[in-house]
Amino acid sequence: MRPEGKRAKLDSLKYPDGKIALTYVKGFSRAEYMSFEDLIDKANLRKIVISGFQLNEDWLFSKLPSNISICLVRPESGFPSSMIDQKNPKVLRVFPHETAQGCMHAKIMVLVFDSFVRIVIGSANVVPYDYELLENILFIQDFPLLTEAQRTRNQFSLDLEELLFGLKIPSQVVDVVRLYDYSKATATLVVSKPGKHVSDRAKWGLGRLTTVSEKILGKDMSALRIEYLGSSLGALSESWMESFYNASRGIEPSKTPAPRKKADPASTSGESGKKEQLVDVRVIYPTKQTVASSNLGPQGAGTICFSKTYWQKEGFPKRVFYDARSKRMGSLMHAKVAIGYDPKYTREVRKLFEPEQTVAAKSGVWKCVGWYYIGSANFTQSAWGSYNWTRSKELQLTIKNWELGCVFPLVVHVEATSTLQGTSDSERPSPGLESQFRLIAPHVIEPKPYSSNDQPWSTDHW
Repeated sequence: MRPEGKRAKLDSLKYPDGKIALTYVKGFSRAEYMSFEDLIDKANLRKIVISGFQLNEDWLFSKLPSNISICLVRPESGFPSSMIDQKNPKVLRVFPHETAQGCMHAKIMVLVFDSFVRIVIGSANVVPYDYELLENILFIQDFPLLTEAQRTRNQFSLDLEELLFGLKIPSQVVDVVRLYDYSKATATLVVSKPGKHVSDRAKWGLGRLTTVSEKILGKDMSALRIEYLGSSLGALSESWMESFYNASRGIEPSKTPAPRKKADPASTSGESGKKEQLVDVRVIYPTKQTVASSNLGPQGAGTICFSKTYWQKEGFPKRVFYDARSKRMGSLMHAKVAIGYDPKYTREVRKLFEPEQTVAAKSGVWKCVGWYYIGSANFTQSAWGSYNWTRSKELQLTIKNWELGCVFPLVVHVEATSTLQGTSDSERPSPGLESQFRLIAPHVIEPKPYSSNDQPWSTDHW
């Protein structure tokens, strides 16, 4: 059913070009951050689709109007198989397919208003502490109703529709989402879908990251640095990090050169001696001391997860660990943020995340030097998938989790000096290429590497 109301004018939409925002945390100025109430605009909300790995329905219903249609997308554990709530027929529960070792970890909101729809994608679960105590990150954009003359659909709308159907959301709900104009979408969706993918591997997880990176970067980058902030980690390995690193440069394993000589375990475990860095990856995760000295303390870090058994395993890549420190001093972060960039432009990339971005000088140019990801995916194989070759010698990508995120190009201002010398006219960055909105990260962008005495925060208590 088409929502009632006139088509919204672009200047009447609150987020017509998109916005990246951090969630509100108690004890800090609310004006600068996004509360759940700010997002949903209760007085004007008409319908909602909302998903999460954790979903506190009592809390959610207390925030919503009592008479609207609600579609909840959540793990099935603990709920009856019936989709319709017998007590409230306007509540529809959807349980996406999950693998035995995976989970439904994607977070999305589709907020339907009279004349527009608001799409919200990020790292926050539907629970009070993710909007009041822990720091999370969100991408928000408003889209107006389609006009009768508009029939074309862009890649964002197609990707969104495929995601919703993949999550088993009924067609009558998806039909409502189809009524809006997504031509101004500023994000590129990156989805992880559980399963074993061969012919469709380019659509999901690492395969999708490869496709998006290749499109953004234009060609393979010989050098790239990855900085990945997350709240949960697993059994990292040098080989899997190399797969992620290559995907970040737009290179699929079948196109990757022969593996380089591996370092011995001592050179990758943080021990003394010469270290051979295989890939330039920085995993940003809090130390025990950072959690202990935080405002919430260890009791507030229950959803920040890592097992010390991985850390103690011989050959574990301790070299890549950097402390996760929030810009809001003392806060703990549940956000997932990845930044992939050419390290030659480290200074320019750092500037993008400063509180006040300055307008570029007319003498310079704009250049795309990498990409920026926010979403639900941690830096794990479960979230992004891992490659293997089948018996029939086909490349297969195996993913365990449902995940969802957004990727944006990292566009920096470069002075027209020696930085551009030696490039052909076709390779020179075109002027006027600027970010649509301010980029935000919750953590200190110049991370500090773990010292020899640092230990990662662990949820093991025995």
